Amino acid sequence: MRTQQKSNLEKLADYLESGKLKAEFDMGKYADNGDIGVTNCGSCGCPIGHGPYAGIPKLHNERWKEYAERVFGVEGYTGVYNRIFHSNWAAKDNTPEGAAARIRAELEKL
Repeated sequence: MRTQQKSNLEKLADYLESGKLKAEFDMGKYADNGDIGVTNCGSCGCPIGHGPYAGIPKLHNERWKEYAERVFGVEGYTGVYNRIFHSNWAAKDNTPEGAAARIRAELEKL
């Protein structure tokens, strides 16, 4: 994971802890089924979808999984990605504060 990707994760955690989210938050919602080029897809409530709101731009025609890999350095559906972004968290801790805590815990391991 590169320095910029770590910085992006810190920025996302700060945003999630701010209490000033600009969209719905829900770990159980993830839209990557053709929403190409849409920064504000309207249904991606997980932390990845909040990245652009946190000031981490998404590229045109970039899917959310590609975005997560590029800006956060996490490969989709494995390791760190699952420990931070997996939809299973919806049943355990479906809060932005919980997501921020998971991000910070992973950053401490790096």
